[in-house]
Parts: sequence; C-alpha cells; structure tokens
Amino acid sequence: MGILDAFKTKPYLASKETYNFLVVAALQEELNEFYKVNNSFSKQTPKEGGAFEINYKFDRNIVKILTYTPNKMGMPFNAAAIMNIISIHEPHYTIMIGTCACIAKDHNLGDVLIPDRVFSYESGKYEKGVFNPDYVAHSTGEELRKQAELLKSIIGNKLNFNVTTDEDFCSGGAVVDDVEIINEIIKKSGRKLSGLDMEAYAVACINTVLKGNKELLVIKGISDFAKDKEECEQ
Repeated sequence: MGILDAFKTKPYLASKETYNFLVVAALQEELNEFYKVNNSFSKQTPKEGGAFEINYKFDRNIVKILTYTPNKMGMPFNAAAIMNIISIHEPHYTIMIGTCACIAKDHNLGDVLIPDRVFSYESGKYEKGVFNPDYVAHSTGEELRKQAELLKSIIGNKLNFNVTTDEDFCSGGAVVDDVEIINEIIKKSGRKLSGLDMEAYAVACINTVLKGNKELLVIKGISDFAKDKEECEQ
C-alpha cells in the first residue's frame, strides 16, 4: 500500500485520458528505486518532454502515472524542468521523491520526511560582510499531505521506518558540509526544521504558484546526517 491507494475513492483515477500523478526525482538513480516498488513499473513508455508512463493497478482500475527526472541536482534546473513537464502533461498531483540530509536529532537513517513548509537557506542579504537570512517559507500540497498523514495512521506500524509529515525543510544551491553553517541555519530557523536538500524549495515554490490548480509534495528518505555524517558509516 502506498500514497496512491489513499485516492482509491477518487473517480478521476480511473481516467484513461489524463495523468493525475507525476512522480519526479532529481536523479535517475532515485527514480530507479521507485520503479522497484511495483513489478508493473518495469514497463516504461516514453512520452513527450522526456517523461515516461507507467501503470499502477489496484482492484479493477489502472492508473496511468507519469515519471520524470531531469537527472540534475539543484533548484533552478529542477524548477524549470518540472514546470515544463507539468505544462505539457498537466498532472494534478506531482510528487518529488529522493533523499535528503537530516538536521533533527530524533530521526534515523531510512526514515521518511514529508515537509510541510520549505525555505531557502541562501535567501537574504549580505551587509557589511554579514549574511542576514530571510527565511520565507512556501508550503507543499495540503491535500497530498493529508493523504500522507492518513496512510501513516493506517499502516505506520507496519513499516520498518518512521514517517514525519509536519516538519520543515530547507534547500540551497550547494551541498552543505560545514558544521558552523549548519548550526547557523538551525539557530535562525524554526524549531521544526528537520531536512536539508537541494530541490524541495523549488517544488514548494511551484506549489505556491500553481495553488488551486495543481498540488506538489516532497517525499524524501534520510540518507545522511548534516551534522554527524560519521553516523552514516556505522
């Protein structure tokens, strides 16, 4: 059972004319892991814009899903590439999957973070050699987050990892491997900050721009710890 199952009662899922779900990942290796979730995902049909169609079967229905990866890290390219695919195929729900670094202490490797709000740690102003951050956050899709919370309540105890749906992410254009910078981000951000990556902010911005017509969500697994990377090697 996955997040798609939460929408079984939605009549538009049975549609054979449109794509209601687009699953994107920044890198091909991340999308390849998604394809392993279901045997039917091994058949991928090329579509316009570099996307692929896969089929998800449940009950007597078949859901056609688009998948896509620009195979590049970073917010600007992913924002442009995802907007292009959305413009071409007009999916209602877009879910970005992948991995992230964890800042919070109460999570483990392999846990899944589904952020509510996302901000850029690079937004702000340099004045007299000092960087003053302006952490303006954008939210991910509310309906998708509610469905994720519902699934968590139904199957959470059957998983071998934890799922968190109400914490925050921050993103930037570079990999942060500096404890001082990370401590500064933590100090000046909200208490709910848990994830750090290079793309989630772009997804949240797109969600804000398209709000009312489309919804975008971020689902990322913890692959390392931003402050204590040696824990990943244990």
